[in-house]
Amino acid sequence: MRKAVRIVSIALLVGMVTVVTALLLSVQRTPLVATPGEVSVGDVRRARNLLRRHDPRGAVDGEPRMVYLTQQDLTLLTQYGASRWRRAATRVTLREGAADVQASVDLGHTLLGRWLNVRASVGSADGLPRVTRLRVGNLPVPAFAAEPLARLLLSRLGSDLPLSLAREMVQAVVFTPTYVSIAYRWRKGASSQVRDMLVSPEDLDRLRLAQEDLARLVTEHASRSMTLDELLVPMLASAASRSVTGDAVAEHRAVLSTLTLYVVRRRLGRWVRRANDWPQPAFRSVTLAGREDLAKHFMVSAVVSSQSGGALSDAVGQTKELDDARGGSGFSFADLAADRAGTLFGELATGDAEQLQEAVAAGLTERDFMPSIADLPEFMREGEFAERFGGIGTPRYQAMMQRIESRLAALPLYRR
Repeated sequence: MRKAVRIVSIALLVGMVTVVTALLLSVQRTPLVATPGEVSVGDVRRARNLLRRHDPRGAVDGEPRMVYLTQQDLTLLTQYGASRWRRAATRVTLREGAADVQASVDLGHTLLGRWLNVRASVGSADGLPRVTRLRVGNLPVPAFAAEPLARLLLSRLGSDLPLSLAREMVQAVVFTPTYVSIAYRWRKGASSQVRDMLVSPEDLDRLRLAQEDLARLVTEHASRSMTLDELLVPMLASAASRSVTGDAVAEHRAVLSTLTLYVVRRRLGRWVRRANDWPQPAFRSVTLAGREDLAKHFMVSAVVSSQSGGALSDAVGQTKELDDARGGSGFSFADLAADRAGTLFGELATGDAEQLQEAVAAGLTERDFMPSIADLPEFMREGEFAERFGGIGTPRYQAMMQRIESRLAALPLYRR
């Protein structure tokens, strides 16, 4: 009996030492990858073109397709997934036959360190990508455990689509130093399946509760028009009460996603099938600073920022304004002010949820989260915009953006 107890004790001790050693080797004090830089207008336009060309709504069941992704495309995609879980940064480097992925995830202040640094090499086997090498911090992961652990890490970073679906559709993956090519065949019904996989049961419940709050507020309001804060503030207050025993960031994302779709007049059920069985609020005009367009700009930027980071949100806003200058309503710095305010709001909702909750409890109004748009130039066609400001990034353009930033900085909500 004593011998058995001794063996168990030794085994437990060895296990504890192994776990502690693994933690010491895995968590580090400095990031491997620096905070990602700005996303360019060109990046956003390329992403839009990719989505248009590979829109599943136009795909034929069994139709062979090919997509080419550059190194920058892959970095943006991995950065989007990583940014959904705490603060993170990624970098992808392509080479012949493989892609090297580096990622740094901010764990917050811990006794062992702050950063989880990951290095992985992804090659191709039997036409599908395979993790061939993995290192977490200073801890090398054995080959047999590399892919299961990589899947676990990806699931924590928000990229938890089951590989079974990919295996059904992907025919071949080829890595080159300049791009990765993916040959696939679309499968009927895959769009709905992918959308369902992207929403966890917990998030589905959060979306349902946010939708119920929205429907109640719209029903209780007699007017055909509502201000953005009349919906946003009470929905956030309700989310705050739920987050006492839950996840405040996830609750905020659910509110922003639900309200954004409503503001741009899209049904949540288009993306989440089960939402078709939830209360469906009648569409009303939602305004910010007295304008519907500003409410749309603010909310779209807020939800993009909360899901993927401010750099992408800013680039989306600039791209939209350039497109408007070429044939839409014209380039508008007022729209960009709403974009920037929404970006900061989305960052606050996920980066400092407690501060936002305190502001909501104190009585948040649109003056607290939207700056004045007085004297900001608007409705400029491409020629007028070029003549007055020369283009994005010029000194005259930057001076206008600095004026917007100064007004945002004067709002206590965005001071950290």
